[in-house]
Amino acid sequence: MSVKYKIISKKNPQNPTKPAKYYAKTTANGKTDFATLTALIAANCCMNVFDCQRVLAYMEFVLKSELSQGKIVTLGDIGNFQLAVGSKLFATKNQVITNTGNDAEINFKPGKGFKKMMKEADFQKA
Repeated sequence: MSVKYKIISKKNPQNPTKPAKYYAKTTANGKTDFATLTALIAANCCMNVFDCQRVLAYMEFVLKSELSQGKIVTLGDIGNFQLAVGSKLFATKNQVITNTGNDAEINFKPGKGFKKMMKEADFQKA
């Protein structure tokens, strides 16, 4: 199955008299929830749905714990997760220290398996 995209136009808000530029934006083809994900995993391995749910729920707990300790969590060919903090520019070091942590995010770096999937993905205009 292909990943669908649409073409979006966008004007430059700093110079609205210039012509719009265009870019591609993927469109979602539904959503897979936790129950469906665990059922799909259970159907393709020797675990039942409830065991899959327990494993994934505990994986979430462990991921949060490890990330909150500043560790990079590697999930094989899926990729790496790392907690990161964003920061604005400040005039003094003290301002940075007192404002750090407000813009925390989780960075994901795809592993070999995901990189291969991205290279092989088929995109079609929606």
